[in-house]
Amino acid sequence: MSFVEACEYLKLDLPKQKSNAPQRKVDLRIAPDIKSNINYDQWQARAGAFTEYANIQLHKYQHANVLDYLRKQRKLSDEVLNVFDIGYNPTHVNDTWGGIDVFLPAGIVIPVYDKQQRIHRIKIRTDSGKPKYAQPAGSVPFMFGDTRIRLGDYIILTESEIDAMSIYSYFRFAKGVSAVATGSSTHCRYGRWVGRLALGKK
Repeated sequence: MSFVEACEYLKLDLPKQKSNAPQRKVDLRIAPDIKSNINYDQWQARAGAFTEYANIQLHKYQHANVLDYLRKQRKLSDEVLNVFDIGYNPTHVNDTWGGIDVFLPAGIVIPVYDKQQRIHRIKIRTDSGKPKYAQPAGSVPFMFGDTRIRLGDYIILTESEIDAMSIYSYFRFAKGVSAVATGSSTHCRYGRWVGRLALGKK
């Protein structure tokens, strides 16, 4: 099933891409790297459709090698895969999101949401391994697992999203433990994320 076919299957009415469409203001304290020429609402609509497509590919079409890697090698439970909306893109995709061209390589799709279920970043663990990880243009720094942080939790900080999910699989979403991933060795220094981590148990 292609990306377009998946959109038709899901009956998604995606907005048309117009470079002169009005742009929603984005809080640059949250998304400091966002480019001013992106219509972010349209970008997020496309990102959501792509995530649904990737989810269908992984769970309906049962890509056995990918599921074996996630379940057996990385020890991720099906509950974790579902909670974090993990999917798989079986082929390279070129598309336009919010007025900019994006390239989506084949690989494991990891979306990063905020509390309003809006996608701010998509990370893809590429099948080719070159590079190991990629993300479409327009993705902005956003801490994976941020929405699951609770006041007084023990918070485990990782760089890799898959490592954070492995922790949730091990603890089975036990109360009192949260795991987050910055996706970078430098993103954890953003003031917003430091503030979120400060909610954890001292």
